[in-house]
Amino acid sequence: MIFILTSTFIISILYFYIKNYEEIKPTHSFLPSLLPIENIFLLKKSLDEKMIISQIIDMYQKGLLKYENNSFIKIQNSSHKIEQFILNALFYENNKLDLNNLINTFTYSTKLTKLVNNCENCYSQIEYYLNKWAFKNGYFKENIHKLKNHFLISTLLLNMILVLISSYINYGLTFSILLSFILPILGASFYVMYQQKYSIFIVIMIIGLMFVAYQLGINLLNLSFLITFLPLIFIYFVYTDLGSYTQKGAKIVSEFKGFIENLKNSDKNYLPYLVYFNYQSQKNLSKTQIEAINKIISFRVFIKFYKYSPLNHYPIEY
Repeated sequence: MIFILTSTFIISILYFYIKNYEEIKPTHSFLPSLLPIENIFLLKKSLDEKMIISQIIDMYQKGLLKYENNSFIKIQNSSHKIEQFILNALFYENNKLDLNNLINTFTYSTKLTKLVNNCENCYSQIEYYLNKWAFKNGYFKENIHKLKNHFLISTLLLNMILVLISSYINYGLTFSILLSFILPILGASFYVMYQQKYSIFIVIMIIGLMFVAYQLGINLLNLSFLITFLPLIFIYFVYTDLGSYTQKGAKIVSEFKGFIENLKNSDKNYLPYLVYFNYQSQKNLSKTQIEAINKIISFRVFIKFYKYSPLNHYPIEY
């Protein structure tokens, strides 16, 4: 029975994915009219800290920021909300961000703590804004953030019920009750880890397999319990690609894919995109500009501070 329930659950997830899957092929290249962070968000269907780095580089190129003597200076405010979110986070005290006591020393000062908190709040603001913007402007058929949350909650709840039913059948009421306390804790841990962009699904599955294997030993009778963790893998891969484009959104993404294909061989320095897609280029860049780009890339440590240790973080070679 458990095999049938699990198989049905997995098939339902895959059916949902296939039904909503759409392959968008690249068309002719074009000069992006949206902000770099907006174009990349539409392509990836989610936000990551490297998108914010790309946007800061774009702001530097447009003259909103100036770099000199290991400091960034705010030249002017921006009329675009995303850029202003970033400016408010970085220049919370005055119009100058001195990096000497931040990137190089990583002293846990009040200023560093304030900067990190500002950048994390900025990340949340931008993520909320982009999801709302993409839906409101007709690029997606639904709000991606809400869609992913609903999918995640419903599938994880169903998977937890499936695991509990299997544990009760195989190991009795005591083990099932114990598991009913453990699973919500794992679920809460997943949510925290998800915020940090880790693939916790795989971690949960490995821990579950190791625990059961150690306590009970692997045999045919235990397989019906172990297999109930299998849907977690499918939930994760479907979750990351959720979201359907409108005709307008598909056209933008298709053209942007064409732009990316020609990006590496372009004569122009589209730095925000070159950095994001790891296309190294130093065309027509001065030593100061290259240094500034490296410093901006180092901002990743502020945007997602807990993901990068001060002891092992170095600017990306450019």
